[in-house]
Amino acid sequence: IAEGFNVDGVPGPTGGRWVVSRVYGITTNPYYAGQVRFNARSTRATITTAAVDHPALVDEATFRRVSGAKVA
Repeated sequence: IAEGFNVDGVPGPTGGRWVVSRVYGITTNPYYAGQVRFNARSTRATITTAAVDHPALVDEATFRRVSGAKVA
């Protein structure tokens, strides 16, 4: 994906080139799948996710496949 963006001239988030780690960070972040996390930095074992009112940039199937996460 990063290579394709760079070949197509799509600027990265900071205006430069795309790198694999940036694409991975976006595709594994629940926020970009239309979710918000609670207790993520807590010492609690439970991390709660909930749908939020913004459009998902990563569809749920892709998010699950890349991150291994279960989206509520």
